[in-house]
Amino acid sequence: MYNEESDKNPFSPYAVTKLEAEEYLLNNFSNQSWILRFAPVFASDFQLNINRRTRAGCWFYKVGNGSKKLSLCNLENIGSVVEGILEDKVPTGVYNISDEKEYSYNDLLNYVNAKWIVRIPTFLLSGLYYIGKMINNIFLKENATKLISDNVFPSDKIREYIDLPAVLADSKDSLANSVIASKE
Repeated sequence: MYNEESDKNPFSPYAVTKLEAEEYLLNNFSNQSWILRFAPVFASDFQLNINRRTRAGCWFYKVGNGSKKLSLCNLENIGSVVEGILEDKVPTGVYNISDEKEYSYNDLLNYVNAKWIVRIPTFLLSGLYYIGKMINNIFLKENATKLISDNVFPSDKIREYIDLPAVLADSKDSLANSVIASKE
């Protein structure tokens, strides 16, 4: 679990610059900055971050038994946070923004109604991680790590000030309703 106070050790250029930007804001504008760290975002009409974690081309997959946990962020929860900030309900600071529920890869596969799933042994991804580490390939290290470890970013701190009620099931209900409406 990674809360807002967890040690940070970014190694991709993208992550390094994000941390540098956070540090700059905290050092120079801490009384007027809200740093929002979003878990991978999804909505009924934006499934990219779910598809990336469940599909390779047209194949559904899971690593190991699919029980590794991750945080996701329903787009509606971002709106709730911004509204809370604008209404002065949230003090300045650093906040993880995620659904209250953490999800397993099996949860995501159920969500997308995957019927046939290719199982990738964990040791293969662990091997890719070590190869990436040996040749200093950030892409291999970063993506293998995400698939073989829990990536939970709880949003307890922001929930002290506002409610973030939207979850994955809400997106599925919304998606199903839009499909039914388009057929009528």
